[in-house]
Amino acid sequence: MHKSSAVNRWRAQVTRHRVAFALLAGFLATHIATITGYWYPVWHWPKMDYGVLNGIILVPKEDPTTQFVIGMIAHYGTGMCFALIFAFLIHPLLPGPNSVPANVLKALGFGMVLATFACLMWIPGNFPQLHAGFFMHNLGWQTIAATYLWHVFYAVHLGALYSPLPEEAEPEPAPSLIRTSALADGNGHASAQLADAVS
Repeated sequence: MHKSSAVNRWRAQVTRHRVAFALLAGFLATHIATITGYWYPVWHWPKMDYGVLNGIILVPKEDPTTQFVIGMIAHYGTGMCFALIFAFLIHPLLPGPNSVPANVLKALGFGMVLATFACLMWIPGNFPQLHAGFFMHNLGWQTIAATYLWHVFYAVHLGALYSPLPEEAEPEPAPSLIRTSALADGNGHASAQLADAVS
């Protein structure tokens, strides 16, 4: 990939501002996964609405609207916190090159751990009335598959968006709005006064 590509300019910003871009990646990854969770009934899988599920857990006695709002706030906040955990605790420990495809694979591994936790503990433990059983087997394979697919969407976008440059690579400087050639006079020398005005 060429050094001046848009992808590498994005990665340079991620490298410079790791916390901000980890939070941004977590928010966007959570949002994309959340929206896709509403599509699953199209192919006869259960809808994955983690916002509502979080609301039921956190404010079980409130009305559905309050549960939805509180649940969504908690849901997005959790997704962003998991992104920070991935960026600063998991990602640095994982072997392999620090390329975009490799970072997506690393995030996929992290996402599969989260999905497995959801199947083993989160749903069965928080919703005993569902009688989910071990690894949610009582809810059917579609629910298990939907849980993993949801986390695949989250992980792929997390890894693609939070993909800092390798340590040995120097972040590319941001492109100047006015190129040096535009500052050159008829003799090919930069105009000092104009350069000072835009610097």
